[in-house]
Amino acid sequence: MVDAEALDDFREPTFASTQMRRLQAFKQSGGFKGHLDRSKLESRKALELSWQLGKTSIHSPSDVFPHWMMAREDFQNIESMVRNRRTIQALESSPYTRRTEEANVLATLISDSWPTAADLGPERVYQLGKCVAYEVYSKNEFILEEGSNSRNFYIIVRGEVNVVRNHSVVAKLVAGVSFGENAVQNGGVTNASCIAHSDMVGLLTLTKTDYDNIMADILAQERVDAIQILKRVSMFSGWGRSRIDVIARVCRRVRLYPGDVIIKQGDPPSNVYFVSQGTLKVTRNIPISTVNRWPTGPRSWKQVMRSSFIAVQLGELDRGGVCGEVAVIENKDSFVTITAESTAVLLSLDRNDFVSAVKSGGKLAEVQRLARVCYPTDEEMLNDNLIRGKSFEPKISSLLT
Repeated sequence: MVDAEALDDFREPTFASTQMRRLQAFKQSGGFKGHLDRSKLESRKALELSWQLGKTSIHSPSDVFPHWMMAREDFQNIESMVRNRRTIQALESSPYTRRTEEANVLATLISDSWPTAADLGPERVYQLGKCVAYEVYSKNEFILEEGSNSRNFYIIVRGEVNVVRNHSVVAKLVAGVSFGENAVQNGGVTNASCIAHSDMVGLLTLTKTDYDNIMADILAQERVDAIQILKRVSMFSGWGRSRIDVIARVCRRVRLYPGDVIIKQGDPPSNVYFVSQGTLKVTRNIPISTVNRWPTGPRSWKQVMRSSFIAVQLGELDRGGVCGEVAVIENKDSFVTITAESTAVLLSLDRNDFVSAVKSGGKLAEVQRLARVCYPTDEEMLNDNLIRGKSFEPKISSLLT
């Protein structure tokens, strides 16, 4: 075990630069097993010692360095340089032959870059670190082409990717988002093109074989969960499992954190969302206008109109809740703002897939009818004293967003 007390002795905030460099040498190998001898830290051979003892290290920097030292700007700069160097070396290594240290570096990169990794557990993430390859694409370069065969799964770690269907951009994917799973799961045919939007896009790629071996049981459970959620949605009532399964296959899972906004009032319609986990808050900003008028002479008046907004919370959405469907169907700007009140997981359905599904299932007229009875007008909300704390119960489970 590392002798933490020895490091705790170094509490002076102004530490000699030479000593700092020696400690940073230990940092380059992540610390080392065994007793931390203060005399060795003073040795001029600290660099050689760190490499000899550090290659099998299992310690994180916080195990080796005192808190005040890690907070220093110069230490953080070197920490970043070392981390970047290690990541580059790990990315350049060949899959399947990576050393444990390299696989751990990439596992950390995956955990930091891809929110879904939190659901996989450390063992699966480590297996991903052993298998993934790294690919770089230039701006406007095709990663996937609509209708073509693909046997790879992708995680974006740098840059942005446009999703193009029928020559129109239907979505923009950013770092931390994965794609390609539908083609991998459903026979290799892609339903959209994915094109590099940034000057440089960095992707971690996983072959279908590795994807199936590592992800199969997780994905199967996610599919079951998606079907259970969609069955609870009133607009899909009466549908058989096969029809709902078609929708579940094209849904993407989106993770939100407290305060994240998934739909903003006034924005054009985008996707339809189904709540799998967590709670979403539904609010609307109601415009309020006041007029001040005063005399400026025997027969003249001056008038000033002031406008402001009052935020009204209309309700909450939890598991099985839906938002965004009415705005998509009626092609209207969003009526409310949807914000994550807790960590949440949503199923995101592309607007085109949603419209196609409700049309083919004979539900289009029902969704349009719901749009007319969802919420009262702004005037009705104010007259009902909503702004003084009364809650409004929507007449249906879906929301006009």
